[in-house]
Amino acid sequence: MTRDYKEKQEQSKEQDKQQDKNTIHHLSPRTKFFTSRFKLLHHQSNTTISGYSHTLFKDTQAKDKDDTYILAFRGTETSGKEFFKDMLLTDGFITIGVGIPQIISLVKFKNEVLKEIQKDIRDNSFKINVVGHSLGGHLAQSFCILNNEKLDNNK
Repeated sequence: MTRDYKEKQEQSKEQDKQQDKNTIHHLSPRTKFFTSRFKLLHHQSNTTISGYSHTLFKDTQAKDKDDTYILAFRGTETSGKEFFKDMLLTDGFITIGVGIPQIISLVKFKNEVLKEIQKDIRDNSFKINVVGHSLGGHLAQSFCILNNEKLDNNK
């Protein structure tokens, strides 16, 4: 987990303690299922320059060790300052063949993702399931193309 996520989690706990004891929080069954099954290993918030973001999850109930890790890339954001970064800087480049600003960030953060998985496992053999929608789909495909070799984690 990132420092930002941990700080927000702690702030949230403090806020919950301060709220009226009679307040009832309702979570959807889908949310309860997701949070009980998937552990957040790493989250990269939108970067300052490109707006790049990814999240790495561990499926704690995976039936096969090859289905344990999920790297998710967010899609295009359509509001606020991220609109400019996503629509013009990245999606604009995609129309001519490549979303350069976020690809650079993807390459930069690849090692962080691998380090988080290596901290979590005892075996150096692992598979990452990569997903994304819209801009995230482009980044997911780019991640796979840039890392299509089997990674040697013994280095």
